Amino acid sequence: MNIDEFCVYAASLLAGAINARAWSSYVDFLFSYAVSNFTETHVVHWTAGPPLARSEIYIFTAIFINI
Repeated sequence: MNIDEFCVYAASLLAGAINARAWSSYVDFLFSYAVSNFTETHVVHWTAGPPLARSEIYIFTAIFINI
């Protein structure tokens, strides 16, 4: 892969991420912010127990890499 191909790939990846963020905000608006309210209520405040509390960042990193 040369630099031109890399720049095109990076630009399309960035444009896709921006487009996904815009659409998710629009869908959240259509549902009266129920999606973000659910996420803030049920996901943001997860806590891990004692064996997992020290390695919480590794668990979330593994989850996001696998998605």
